[in-house]
Amino acid sequence: MLRPHLEFSVYRREAWPSRSAAAESFRRKPFYQAWDRRVFAQFVKYGLRDVSVGTKINGKNSQPEMTTPVRLTTPVLYELASFARPYHNLPAPDAAIGDSRNRLTHPDLDPQVMTSLPFYRPEITELFPRLPYLRPSVLYIYGSESHMSLPELRSDKLRTTGIATGGSGGSAAGRVREVVMQGFSHQVPFEAVNECAEEISSWLACESRRWCREEQAFHNRWGNTASSDSRTIEKDWKVYVPRGNREKSNLMADHHPIIVRLQGHIAVIILNRPDQLNALDQDHYYQLGETLRQLEKTPDIKITILTGTGRYFSAGTDVRSAFGNKLHGTDIRRNMSGTLFNNLDLTHTFTNFSKILIVALNGPVVGLPAALVAQADFIYAAPHTFLLTPFSSLGLAAEGAASRSFVRRLGISKASEALIMSKEIPCDELAACGFVNEVVSSPSGDPKDSVGFLEQVLAEVHRRFDSLTALSCLARIKGLIRGPEKMIDDQHNYLEVLEGLDMIATGVPGQQIQALVKGQKKHKL
Repeated sequence: MLRPHLEFSVYRREAWPSRSAAAESFRRKPFYQAWDRRVFAQFVKYGLRDVSVGTKINGKNSQPEMTTPVRLTTPVLYELASFARPYHNLPAPDAAIGDSRNRLTHPDLDPQVMTSLPFYRPEITELFPRLPYLRPSVLYIYGSESHMSLPELRSDKLRTTGIATGGSGGSAAGRVREVVMQGFSHQVPFEAVNECAEEISSWLACESRRWCREEQAFHNRWGNTASSDSRTIEKDWKVYVPRGNREKSNLMADHHPIIVRLQGHIAVIILNRPDQLNALDQDHYYQLGETLRQLEKTPDIKITILTGTGRYFSAGTDVRSAFGNKLHGTDIRRNMSGTLFNNLDLTHTFTNFSKILIVALNGPVVGLPAALVAQADFIYAAPHTFLLTPFSSLGLAAEGAASRSFVRRLGISKASEALIMSKEIPCDELAACGFVNEVVSSPSGDPKDSVGFLEQVLAEVHRRFDSLTALSCLARIKGLIRGPEKMIDDQHNYLEVLEGLDMIATGVPGQQIQALVKGQKKHKL
């Protein structure tokens, strides 16, 4: 996408004998012919600068005509610098062995994005992962004929802007919107001045009304509070924060259901619902998938670790909140299709995650999470871990491509026990058959000590991977190992969803789950 811009500027004329000659030269080019005449006039006025004064004599008796040569206000070299930085003369690396970057001259050049065209734009790869955290409202305006704003790229921005914690809420909250001006190019602000102004004024009117409502809400909350009261702790604080044993309370506990911590080239994802044994509903599954998709796009992250807090890695799907009344009535297929598609999408994200994925099983893993962790490249497990996939006992089909990944990782016999018999597979058997790479104990030996367990796993990961000089090669090696299996896993993922939908439509899973919720059926946990 950079080539057209570079070609336009590299061969662009910079100087003209007069401002009128420059304007006439511009008018002959289709690039400028599409501009609004007012924009063109402003460009001729401000986009050119006088460089010197000359005198031209027209005929013997004519008065001297003053002509002033002009040049582009922005030199071509500066214009090129706004489009791209070159690396065709890249100096030798000055970083560690195995790191091809020169951090003095090109610190933001990612070796993985180097192409045959030796130019790059560092802002794109650095800013896109931050779009989910953007809090101000955003109106994207594109030209339908833009060669830069392709439909898939527009969709990516609309889908990700403002959606993370701390962001605006994204398009679902009405804080991000796009407008595509039909028939206009990438220069749409210069071509469709009136149309852009109308869209912007309409957007600003809505945003101004929202701002007024928010200001009123703040005024209602704080406007009548005396100055001294605003510096005093409210009584409610002591209601919700009772005095207790400080040694036993974790004042820094994070109560988000999914926590992400970045440690250099390692990202740690933590399932954080210990009171619910880390059982997950559909929103949590979506957040987990979205987290992996964002890490996939983060160049500096090479290794991702997935673990949980408390004594369980995950007790599976939170059936009370995940299914509700969806499994009953005459529209079961319609009601459940969204849930099953979410599972399909999450499984696809796991099977196609290109970076190294390490699962640290701090305890038992059940249901869909058990199926998903089978896609990991390495699995470390605490001694009290067991694997349980009670799909058959609930009248459900296998999920998470487990019908393929379990055979590959457990072997056909153990996979059949897990999926057909809903048999619990203890940690020693998981290690014996190779499902688990290594059993790791926390220093305290307490099954609830997930923090100590994670510290041990991190120490092992650093010991194994820090000695590798080229971490950027890990994804390529993984691609060679897992490549042949991806299509098979995706195929089984789709087949499981379709088969599961048929089984759900019989009504049996709904009866079984309802019995579980009401306590009429004994839970396998």
